[in-house]
Amino acid sequence: GNIVIPNAGNIGSASDTDAMAISSGGVVTFSQAPINVGVSNLQIFQVNANISSTTSATLITAYSDAHDIENFKRVGTAWSVSSGVFTPAVSGLYEITFVASMSATSNNRYVQIDFHFSKDSGSNFSTEDHYTSMSHSSSSWLKHVTFPRYFNITNASATRIKFSFQAEGNNVTLRGSGDVNRKTYIVFKRLADAQ
Repeated sequence: GNIVIPNAGNIGSASDTDAMAISSGGVVTFSQAPINVGVSNLQIFQVNANISSTTSATLITAYSDAHDIENFKRVGTAWSVSSGVFTPAVSGLYEITFVASMSATSNNRYVQIDFHFSKDSGSNFSTEDHYTSMSHSSSSWLKHVTFPRYFNITNASATRIKFSFQAEGNNVTLRGSGDVNRKTYIVFKRLADAQ
């Protein structure tokens, strides 16, 4: 139920410090940092192998859960991934960010990262294309590009998400091996309840 405080007041017990105070202007202050406030689900998955570009979309399937890697700790229940297809742990409004770490040995007018989203357990997918270019000079060039998207996931068990990669030529590498700071990765961040 709701707690109604007519003007201003404190919430707590008589034996300890007030846990929360509400001013007459509606400002809430806490005597200690609130628990279970903030992001309730946060996952990072790293692409764990280099992927060479082709001129048609290639499904990305090589992922590692980043939990317990480089001091990252998952928040909330883990998402699952099978053959490159992700299933959310819980419903909600999500910010899904694909961070592409790439290298190239020649110019490419476009590099394409596709987000594929299904609401019917993977029977049908809608696709959103995201583009960048890849410049090159005399040696292999490196580039990081961030592609954020927002998805309203109302039914987690029926939702599927996957990603694909292609480029103008066969000379772009989506980096997944080597130094952890140079890998491609995906962040699933729950922002709010499903809308």
